[in-house]
Amino acid sequence: MDNFSQVFQTNSAARWKSVKWTGRIILLVVLFLFTVTILAINNGSNPNLPNINAKARYYQSKLDPSNKLTFGSPLNKKFKGFKDFLEKKQIEDSVKKISTMKLNASQIRAAFYTPWLSSSLADLQKNGDKLNTIYPEWFFIDTLTYSLQTRIDSAGLAVMKQKRLSIQPIFTNFHTNKTDPGKSDFDGKLAHVVITDPVKRKFIIRQIMDTLTHYGLQGINIDFEELTEKNNEPLTQFQKELYEALHDKGFLVSIDVSPGNEDYDYRQLSKYNDFIMLMAYDQFNNATGPGPISSQKWIEEKLDWMDNQVDVSKIILGVAGYGRDWITEEEGKRTEDITYAEVIDKAKLAGANISFDNDTYNLNFNYTESASDTSSEIHHSIWFTDAATTFNILRFSDDYATAGTALWHLGAEDPRIWNFYGHNLSTEALRLSPFDFNSLSVMPVNPDKKPTPTGEGELLDIIYTPEQGNIKLEIDNQEMLIAEQQYVELPSG
Repeated sequence: MDNFSQVFQTNSAARWKSVKWTGRIILLVVLFLFTVTILAINNGSNPNLPNINAKARYYQSKLDPSNKLTFGSPLNKKFKGFKDFLEKKQIEDSVKKISTMKLNASQIRAAFYTPWLSSSLADLQKNGDKLNTIYPEWFFIDTLTYSLQTRIDSAGLAVMKQKRLSIQPIFTNFHTNKTDPGKSDFDGKLAHVVITDPVKRKFIIRQIMDTLTHYGLQGINIDFEELTEKNNEPLTQFQKELYEALHDKGFLVSIDVSPGNEDYDYRQLSKYNDFIMLMAYDQFNNATGPGPISSQKWIEEKLDWMDNQVDVSKIILGVAGYGRDWITEEEGKRTEDITYAEVIDKAKLAGANISFDNDTYNLNFNYTESASDTSSEIHHSIWFTDAATTFNILRFSDDYATAGTALWHLGAEDPRIWNFYGHNLSTEALRLSPFDFNSLSVMPVNPDKKPTPTGEGELLDIIYTPEQGNIKLEIDNQEMLIAEQQYVELPSG
């Protein structure tokens, strides 16, 4: 060694090799201990808690109204229908459908658009972004030539395109009687000519395809009602030819059907339609007398029946958003369909108490008024749906895994439904993103509502000024349904 060497200097590489290997071993040990610690944390188990679910099932059995030793009550009957249908559906799906069921990225959230109702366009402008599909009542049958007659309003079309909705016009056999609007109705004879004459059938299908192409629309919705055919083959043949002509061009085809109606061969129609629209409303009509528009258990029963005819993934559930007034007067009995806003106005002016039927989830009230031209009285029995009705129906529909829902119709519904209509309300979705039911407890003043006059004369006496209403809700947190509600204060316009 010379005089300039450092104290620890050496010409051998052995010491440096020892340092490197020692560092490597220490690093491997640290990584090993870190990995073991992570695995221990992930695989660790907590002490078992008491089995609360088992206790809940025990007490639930004591409340089951089907048990012969249990007294039935409104409380324990309230959601039995809903639970029974869901349990049955889950069992059936697990046995026969689990391998073929498709999970759709998004459900259809649609509404019917009626240009003849002034509030329909305003509703579309305000709430169209909560929809992805729209069915405008635009296509009719010409009563003289039996060709396609269109009544497309440019304002509605512009809004639909601006909202980027799938536009699928309704083609209907509804006939408007211009001389006597009260006699306007579905005309089975109109539909008969179109669906039974091969030449006219082919011509009108061609017109439909050309019109859809010209306006850049996405499909067609067939609404033929009050048919007079001896069997359902003519309608099926019409749908077959329509579907074969349009489907290859990329257009969607759907048909509206009422439940349990012999006019429709549901199984055959499902082959020639992308979707079957189940019109789950009009449960009670002029012939039956006053009753629910669409009770929950009735809908459950009809949808369950339809599921045996048509794959549920092709069923769109039609949802009622309106009211009906059964009127009894000297001239006889009649019915009028009215909007939710009109329902609330009538209840407010009459001082009526609105009753929520927790067996049907529909609402009703009665009142009597004096006829303006005579001393007789006019009796009103009004049934209607509201946001609670719609929420509970959508809960069932989404858990049933239908293709989606379609509201009949824009401008007539309870505006509070827009707090949830665009959302997935299945049980799993609500667990991930709970719904704030408080948003339904306030009834806002309708900013588009014009003053409502009542009575006669030249002097005006202001009865009400704009004021919001309030509703008290009771929620079944287990089923995530609206169990009960009380209209505490009605809004005024």
